[in-house]
Amino acid sequence: MDIETIILWFFVNVVIVIIIIYFTKKIYEAKYKAKFEEWIAQEEARIRKDSKIKSFNTLIGKIGEIFAPSLLAEKYSINPEDFRFLGSPVDYIAFKGLDDNEIPEIIFEIKTGRGQQKRERKVEEAVKSHRVKYVYVDLGELIKEVKDSGKKMIEEGKL
Repeated sequence: MDIETIILWFFVNVVIVIIIIYFTKKIYEAKYKAKFEEWIAQEEARIRKDSKIKSFNTLIGKIGEIFAPSLLAEKYSINPEDFRFLGSPVDYIAFKGLDDNEIPEIIFEIKTGRGQQKRERKVEEAVKSHRVKYVYVDLGELIKEVKDSGKKMIEEGKL
């Protein structure tokens, strides 16, 4: 066999191998592309379903918090009008007996499935250890102090 035949045979084999690799790649690419697209569709459906469930649960929780005074009034013998919404760090304060001009106890915090957050636990600890104060603030006096301070800063060129 001469060198030209060997070279020709080599190139023909290389071309055949390239053609086989190309078509094999196309076959597997189509096969796995279809599987990948099926997986994407399944995951997207799962993610959308999960998102809808979480949104629904959040909505139900918010509705529950809104109607909590009505739902809890009878259970804890508190007039629904005695509840006051705060939102953060606790949801409600219920001044039991406020509507009757009598306050034997104060109850607060409404949960909708999730556990207490760190800040909420801190508030609970403060109440249980009697680290709660009633402070009367005359807003008119406070505003006057701020105005006077502001006026002074303007006169001094600091503001």
